[in-house]
Parts: sequence; structure tokens; C-alpha cells
Amino acid sequence: MSELNVSVYGKIENEKIVFLALEHELPGTEKQAHDWRILGQAEEEKYQEVLSGTWLGKPLFDENGVANYKFSDGSAAERTEKEKQEEIAARPSPLPSLEEQVKANSAAILALAKGVAKNV
Repeated sequence: MSELNVSVYGKIENEKIVFLALEHELPGTEKQAHDWRILGQAEEEKYQEVLSGTWLGKPLFDENGVANYKFSDGSAAERTEKEKQEEIAARPSPLPSLEEQVKANSAAILALAKGVAKNV
């Protein structure tokens, strides 16, 4: 049985690899419209790893939603923990939860009601 090697492409966003695809999955217009780069060749037995995003060795993203790989010097490279922690630190603070918003609104309404009652 002969192995069929196919080019593996990575979609690059902000120097990070965010998606993997096999060459025959990408129409030319997609490659032109977005930053897709050839990362290497995959044998037929590795196609599922490409499709699942684990072909590079790990999933493309970690448990914090941070990309594990970058495109550097023309090839895929694993990002350091320092790079990943810097990305997490640069994220904006999360919005308050729905429960926190309801509590804050309830407290504000109660304060307004007390203020109105004092002025009557």
C-alpha cells in the first residue's frame, strides 16, 4: 500500500497557528483571503491528527484557550509558557457574572428607594 502525502496548512493569526487543514480541503480563494502557510507533509495515516488539530503534537489550544503553537522563521514552533502567560495577562478583565450584575442592580435600586423615602 503506498502512502499518499498531502501538504498540511496552518492558518496564522497574530503569528499563532489557529487551525490546521489538508491541502485538498482549502480552495485557492481561502488560501488567498487568509494567511495559510504550509507547515509540512502528512501521510494518510496522520490525516485524522491534522483534522483534530493534534498533528503538531498537542492540541492547537490549551485549557485556557491560548494557542500552543506559533509560526516563526517559516515553521511551526511551540510557544513558551512565558509567551502564553503574557497573553493571558494582557486579556481584559472578565465582565461581572449575571448573578453579580443582579446583586449590584438590586443594591442600587434599594439605595435609590431608601433615598426617595427619606425625601418624602
